[in-house]
Amino acid sequence: MTPRTQGHGVEPGVVTSRRRFFRQCAAVMGAALAPVTSSTSASPAAGAWLVPGYHPAMAWRRGRRIFADEDLRRAIPGDYSDNITLITRVDAASDAVTRALMPLRGHAVTPYPDRRRAAFIGMNHRRAVVFDTDSLDLVEPIEPASPSLQFGGHSLFLPSGELVIAERSARPYADGDDPAAHAGVISVRDPDTTRVIETWPCGGVGPHELCLFADGRHLAVANYGSVPWPDDMDPPDPPMPLNLEPCITVIDLANGRVVDKWLGPDRENEIRHLAGIGRSRLGAIQTRLADFLDAQKSYASSDAVYEPDLTDRFERGYLPCPLLFADGSGLAESRVPDPVKMIYGQSIVYDERHDEFLVTYATSDAIGVFDGATGRVKSLVDTAAEGLRLPRGIALLDDEHHFAVTGYWENLYVFERGTHRLVRERCRYHRWFGHSHIAMA
Repeated sequence: MTPRTQGHGVEPGVVTSRRRFFRQCAAVMGAALAPVTSSTSASPAAGAWLVPGYHPAMAWRRGRRIFADEDLRRAIPGDYSDNITLITRVDAASDAVTRALMPLRGHAVTPYPDRRRAAFIGMNHRRAVVFDTDSLDLVEPIEPASPSLQFGGHSLFLPSGELVIAERSARPYADGDDPAAHAGVISVRDPDTTRVIETWPCGGVGPHELCLFADGRHLAVANYGSVPWPDDMDPPDPPMPLNLEPCITVIDLANGRVVDKWLGPDRENEIRHLAGIGRSRLGAIQTRLADFLDAQKSYASSDAVYEPDLTDRFERGYLPCPLLFADGSGLAESRVPDPVKMIYGQSIVYDERHDEFLVTYATSDAIGVFDGATGRVKSLVDTAAEGLRLPRGIALLDDEHHFAVTGYWENLYVFERGTHRLVRERCRYHRWFGHSHIAMA
């Protein structure tokens, strides 16, 4: 059996020569794998980082690929031949590392309120799982709310305790389709059984990240706006999204109804991620895919020698995109003097203490710091200058004074909130094997 690996936000496909070259380089860069253990000495209450790994085929243990390791693959059914994702747990106190393979095309991890379990949600995939955050043992699988749906990558817990998951329509587009025919849903589930209690129309196409407002009564949804290509039409080469209606929708938790819908200003951009606490404190990341060489034209006015971002499995690149922010009644765009600093926004958090949105820009090797009220760029942190390449995951620490950022392939850096100063002594140096987001459990 040869398990499939995966890439971020795209369907499984053939890995090209450039992608193989990148993978080989990534394997050499760190010289040795991070330590692997089968258990951890700290309790879940001590805190641990949970990081997905998109490319487990690049990970080896005891002289063999980890797919052959019976301990690491204990959650994989014997007849399973679909996507597999690695999960890495790093104990925050001891720095002990635990890893396990999970049977899904995993994207984002959502710890339960007690932090002893976590939901791991598939991306454009019909599988999600709940796992134990201490042992990484699989607790139970999660199925989509209906056969016509697939998971959209993210979930969260409501104040009332239910688990809600973004689910997308898997129906291919047909010429002239109304976008409403491809709208996704939010499934509301019992947290213990993951049984579907009800589903809410999300009002958008391709729902992805979810954001709970501070009032505890509303949920915001980032909707890609893109749909599967028609069955009778081949996607372009390299494949590009078929965009219909990127938007942000707001759902009233009292009745599951969409009460706001804000369309993105540019239909060619996807709206993927968002964070905030309300209609006047909401930031959202736009992305635009392009042919690899077309993407390099963004650097035409720069004399610097640079290494292109080769992480996309289809050899695509990304174009600069402004951050979106809500002004109470709609969406506006934030601009920067040098757009090349805002390429491939990946993860976003809102620091309420300093009224700032913090955004990782993977291709630009930067952390964007934006004013919460106006969306104005306050500063751009050059992570490459500190030794962190391709920043992807970001999370606020429980101490309320720091935040952490992870590189796509390896390393976790800790910064001070407000000053954005690197706290070198708290950084960790482990291998993730490719990821988008991180979580603390």
